[in-house]
Amino acid sequence: EKDPGLSALPVMPLTFSMELLAEGGSILFPGMKLVGMKEVRGYRWIGLDEGARTLQIHASIIPGSREAVVKITDADLDDLSRIKPGLPIVEGVMVFDDEYPHAPQPLDLRLSRARDSKWAGKDLYSGFMFHGPSLQAVASMEKWGENGVTAILKAMPFENLFAGYSGKQFLSDPVILDAAGQVIAYWTSDHLDSGFHIFPFRLEALDIYGPCMSVPQKAECKAAIRLIGDTQVSSDIDILDGAGFLTLRLKGWWDRRFDMPESFYRI
Repeated sequence: EKDPGLSALPVMPLTFSMELLAEGGSILFPGMKLVGMKEVRGYRWIGLDEGARTLQIHASIIPGSREAVVKITDADLDDLSRIKPGLPIVEGVMVFDDEYPHAPQPLDLRLSRARDSKWAGKDLYSGFMFHGPSLQAVASMEKWGENGVTAILKAMPFENLFAGYSGKQFLSDPVILDAAGQVIAYWTSDHLDSGFHIFPFRLEALDIYGPCMSVPQKAECKAAIRLIGDTQVSSDIDILDGAGFLTLRLKGWWDRRFDMPESFYRI
């Protein structure tokens, strides 16, 4: 039974914060394509539990390059021209160019002790993931291994993500990137007895080799995954189009592991 007195605690996924960084940086490179990101770090979540939130984006070109350092902070409503002191919420280096680069060969992922994922053939969003319909982009989990996993992703329509959709496309495909992060969570839940809940906080590099996927396209996701100590996970992730060509590569996608009380998890 639903209680109408309860409300959700909406948090912007890290990949949408990355899209904000990209859109801020793109103002400095009009007409160019976003071809990558470097050293993206999330220090705090962009939470919307109190309703609308005003943010400030500061972007500056790295001299002699087609790269911009971009930072997101909470806006100082008394002085919107001033960046607040202290750490940003999210920051990173955005990379632009006239054309997408030539894609290298995909990751040669050889799974150790490979078997079908325990999530194969299951409803992926009814009992483990919390994502709503617009972000349910993992079509299926395929093979599991001690060192990684493979999955199939699907393009999702963007219309429901906007109050008024004008047809504008994203620069970085944040829905598919978020789905790649979800794949890592399915792997940890299949691999670990504790500490398998994860949230991302860092991306060493993103390479983009083509435009965003569109419905009804699907893609293969190949992830090489390493446990780092007892609290972190580091992954290298390739996303390949239907013809097997590399379209997105995430190098050094870092997640922090934590345990969640069972009662809270059931909610």
